[in-house]
Amino acid sequence: DLLNIKVITMKSRTHSLELWIPRIYNSSGSLLIRRIVQHKGFVYCFDVIIFINAIFIGMEDEYVLISYVEWGFLALYITEILLKLYTYDPRTFFARTQFWNWFDTLVIIAALLATVVNATLKSLSQYNSQEVLDIVFILRVLRLIRIVDSIQRFRVIINTLLNIMPTMLTFAGLLFVVYYVFAIFGMEVFKDRIHFYGPNSTDPAAKYCGSTALNNSVFANLGYCKNNFNNIISSFIVLVELTVVNQWHVITNGFEMVTHPASRIYFFVFHIVVVILIINIFIAFILEAFFVEYSLDRSEVETTIEKKIQEQGVGIPEEELTKGSLVEDMETSENDLANTDEPGIRPRGLKFRIASKRYKTVDALLQHMFESELDPEDDGPPLDTILEMSDEDIYISNPTFDSAA
Repeated sequence: DLLNIKVITMKSRTHSLELWIPRIYNSSGSLLIRRIVQHKGFVYCFDVIIFINAIFIGMEDEYVLISYVEWGFLALYITEILLKLYTYDPRTFFARTQFWNWFDTLVIIAALLATVVNATLKSLSQYNSQEVLDIVFILRVLRLIRIVDSIQRFRVIINTLLNIMPTMLTFAGLLFVVYYVFAIFGMEVFKDRIHFYGPNSTDPAAKYCGSTALNNSVFANLGYCKNNFNNIISSFIVLVELTVVNQWHVITNGFEMVTHPASRIYFFVFHIVVVILIINIFIAFILEAFFVEYSLDRSEVETTIEKKIQEQGVGIPEEELTKGSLVEDMETSENDLANTDEPGIRPRGLKFRIASKRYKTVDALLQHMFESELDPEDDGPPLDTILEMSDEDIYISNPTFDSAA
């Protein structure tokens, strides 16, 4: 706690099949299957299958027979999930931190159900539901998203988005407050100045949005009558359009024509506060978060502590941990991989490792952002030097008049 470094206790969890059928689960054939599933080649193999599936999806419109191959791909995907559930404990595989495991399983099950429903409808009534086909196609394409986790550069993007997602709520809250203030102020100044009469209205006033000042104006000719401050929802829509700078000069001129030239001040202030300041600060924060995630590495203190854990024989070897993969990373602060005492399988018992870096708040992420800018000399002596210090070096004795002289 003093060094703000979290060390996770890893407690082995026994697979349910090992408790029910221990002789079969610990047999040589079973161990071979589990080693294959735990090997990186297993993941790479299914990544290749997903790539091939993507090629077949693109060619399906030209070759009708390719649609029948989808059953083979679904069978392979279901086999992959079953093998992983056989190797890893289901409670670990479906832990709340295992996003990609949940994603893969749900997409495969949904695609299987949609394919079965579509095949059933076609066989029973010769009815080809385009809606069901669209759902099947979308679910199959979603499966391709899993590939991004297998590529290091893509994984950096995914990890950064997952890490900064909680911190983005702070900026979203700030942006909502600013929007709400400007929306209320806009309703007080521009309410009922512009009216929308509906798309099929025959009222002559619909041509100039209910205000003669807009007659033959660009604002009215482009059909911007919906862009008004008559209610809170319409106000927010107008502010969003101003944020993305969508014809903001046309909107500004329109409200200026129905009020006073001084109304431009409202739109200028909103542009400066939201577009120039808040949005640019938010983009800069995201870019810095990407740089931090890309260059993330353990500090000297963490490395030294990890070495001490390994020296005590209670650490998790590096080769047994995945390199940040969201797909294979079954080890979390709450769940562990199922293990046995058989050769080649990690033994049971309490083990420890340094927790992965996750930034749940803006303060934590900003702290790490500026750590690299600190002068190393201000950090004090290295941890190795501190651990080698004697009691006399650590605890300074009270000075006396003789020592002072």
